Amino acid sequence: MRFCNRLTEPLILLAIALRVKLEDVYDWLYVMRRHDRSSTFRMADQALRRQYRFRNPYCISRRFLETKGADDIHSYGETPIRTFETLMRQCDLDSNDHVFELGCGRGRLCFLLRATIGCSVSGIEAIPTFTRIAEEVRSHLQLDGISFYQK
Repeated sequence: MRFCNRLTEPLILLAIALRVKLEDVYDWLYVMRRHDRSSTFRMADQALRRQYRFRNPYCISRRFLETKGADDIHSYGETPIRTFETLMRQCDLDSNDHVFELGCGRGRLCFLLRATIGCSVSGIEAIPTFTRIAEEVRSHLQLDGISFYQK
């Protein structure tokens, strides 16, 4: 039985990695089709993609969680844009709202909220690399009404 686990675990991890990559490509195509070139969200999303081109967010999270001695070092995950847009519609958010995005990761959903609804957004994330890069993108695009906190 132990021999079987040594063979199947790498295959399972490979299948998960491929699924995540396919979801990422589908998400990217969705953003490209749904948001025009000049949209604030598309510009922020492209800036984040450039920042993470050679830095895998899953690896960044795993390394951070390993240093903290976490029991589950593979707990990082991202909500797909199309799923989050469904949640936004159901919550009936408007520009007068202030959203706190706990565990905002790279901050993509924070940028989406600010760009599409116009509400104020506070992204709160434990991993310093994510908050630093999100803040750099926010600053570079000179976006107001959005803040990132490393907590």
